[in-house]
Amino acid sequence: MLSRIAMAALLWLSPSLAAQPQKEAPTTFKVSSVRLVGVEVSQNVRLQHADAASIAAILQMPRSSNRFDQASGAPAKSSLPVGIRSIIAEVSSNSLWITGTPEAVAAVRKRIDALDVKQRTINMHFKVLRFDFDEAGSWDMRIVSEPTLSTLDEWPATISIQGDDDATTIDVTPHLLPNGSIVLDGALRTGKDHSAFRREMTARKSAILVGVTSSTSAAIRKAAAIGHVPAATGDPFTIFYLQVASVSGS
Repeated sequence: MLSRIAMAALLWLSPSLAAQPQKEAPTTFKVSSVRLVGVEVSQNVRLQHADAASIAAILQMPRSSNRFDQASGAPAKSSLPVGIRSIIAEVSSNSLWITGTPEAVAAVRKRIDALDVKQRTINMHFKVLRFDFDEAGSWDMRIVSEPTLSTLDEWPATISIQGDDDATTIDVTPHLLPNGSIVLDGALRTGKDHSAFRREMTARKSAILVGVTSSTSAAIRKAAAIGHVPAATGDPFTIFYLQVASVSGS
C-alpha cells in the first residue's frame, strides 16, 4: 500500500500531467511515383541502313507533305511530338542526337526504328488531265502531261509541268505499307489553287487522286477536290485532275 505522503504526491501531480499536451504521432505519406516536369534528355541513335541527314529531314517535315495547312493556308505544323527540342544529324557516325522530354524522345525513337530499314524505291506514273467546261456543262478533255516520278519510300518528291497557262506542280510522298500497298500523300497545285490528297494504292491500279479548279463555285470546287466530274452549267471553267496510272515498289 502506498503511504499517505505518496498518495498525496500522486494526487497533486495528476492534474499537471493531464494538462500537458499529448505528442501527435508523425504523419507518413506513401509516394507511388514521381514525375519531373521539364526534364530533358539527349540520346544518340546510330542508324544501320538509312542516311542520318535524310531521316532527320523526314522527322522534321510538316504534317502535310505539301507544306501548308489546307484549312487556313498557314504553314503546316511540325509532325514531331510535343517535347522535342532538337534533332541533329551527326554525319561522321551516321547517327541522330535527339533532345527532349523522355516520353517525346521515346516516341521519336519508335519512328526512327520504322524508318531505319533498307530503302525501297517507289515508281509512280501520273497523268495530268485538263477538262474545259462550257456554258452548257459539256467538256473537252486532253492530257497535259504524263510525268514519271521515282523516289525512296517516305521521301517527298516534286515535279512541275509548264502548261499553256500556269505551271502544274505535283507534291507526293509515298508510304510503303507492310501489306505491299502504297499510300500516296501529297497535293496538286495550279497557280494559286491547290488541293491535297491521300490515297492507298495497289500496284498497277489507276485512279483519279484529286482535282483543282479556279471556279468560285463551292459545289464545283468540292467535286474537283474529290476527283469527281461536276454536272454544272453557267460560266465556263477548267479543272485539272491528277490521275495515277500505276505505282510500284522496287
